[in-house]
Amino acid sequence: MRGTGVVTAASLVLLCAGAMAAEPGTPIPFTVNGAPLFAYMPGPAPSRSYVVELRTPSGLNVLRDQVADHIHHHGLMMSFMVDKVDFWAETPECGKQIAQSLEKTAAGISERLVWTGTDGAARLLESRAVTAAPDAESGCTLLRWRSEFSLPPGREKAELTGSHYHGLGMRFIAAMDGQGPFFNASGVPGEIVRGEERNVPADWCAYTAKAEGKPVTVAMFAHPKNARHPAVWFTMPVGFAYMSATLNLHKEPLVLEGGEPLLLDYAVALWDGTKTTDDIEKAYRRWLADSPR
Repeated sequence: MRGTGVVTAASLVLLCAGAMAAEPGTPIPFTVNGAPLFAYMPGPAPSRSYVVELRTPSGLNVLRDQVADHIHHHGLMMSFMVDKVDFWAETPECGKQIAQSLEKTAAGISERLVWTGTDGAARLLESRAVTAAPDAESGCTLLRWRSEFSLPPGREKAELTGSHYHGLGMRFIAAMDGQGPFFNASGVPGEIVRGEERNVPADWCAYTAKAEGKPVTVAMFAHPKNARHPAVWFTMPVGFAYMSATLNLHKEPLVLEGGEPLLLDYAVALWDGTKTTDDIEKAYRRWLADSPR
C-alpha cells in the first residue's frame, strides 16, 4: 500500500473484520427506563453517520434531519474538508463517511469510519464513540461524542480545512428557530462572520428556545485537551438555528501527520426549562471531572 500511497475504503474492511455490522439508513434507538433517549444513524446515510434524535429528560427531541433548505444537515454531525475533499455538502463531488464496523452497548455505539473521496481512496480514518445517559446531579441528558482521527496506511499527512461552520454541528428543530440568543462561557457575543453568524472562542456554548411550546436549554461542551482549545463556536440565530464546535479551520488549516492521532472530545447537555450561565458552568465542570483523558 505504501508504494501506491492510495488506500481504498474496500481494502480497509479487512482491518475491521469481526465487528458488528449495522444497516446504513436504519436508526439505532437507545432508551432509558423504556423511554427514548437518542438515536444513531450509521453511515453512509446518505453521506455520513450521525445522531438523528436527542431528547431532553422529559422526552423532547431537539434535532432536525434532512431539511429541505439544507439536505446535508443531519441532526448532530461531524464534517469538514480533508485534502480539499468536501465532507460537508452532498453533491456528486463530495466525499462520504463509510462505516466499517459498529458495536452497540446499552449506553451507545463505538464505530469505525473511513472518510472516502469519490475516487474511492481513504482520506481519513475515524474511531468514534457516542454515548448518552441521564445526569441526575445536573438534571440533564448528557451525550458524549469522542472522535479519534488517524491517517490511512500509505498516507503521510492530511490537511483539514473548511468553512467557518464546519465541525461538530447540530441543526435544531424548526420550532426552535429564531428564538432566544446563544450564550457562552466567555460572556461575549463573538466575531460577526456573515450576517448574524458569529464565531466565538469559549469552553462551551448554549441556546435556550421553546420546543413543542416548552422551554429547553441545549449546551455543547469542548474538552480542554482538544486541539486548539478553546473551541471556536459557530452560532446562527437568523433563518434557522444552528450551533457547531469548530477548529477555526477557515482561518488556519490543521495538518495531521505522523503517528499522532487527533482526538476531539465533546458533550451535549439538554435540560427541560431555562438554565443560567452558572448552571451550565457547573454541569461543564462536572463533565470534566467525570471525563479524564
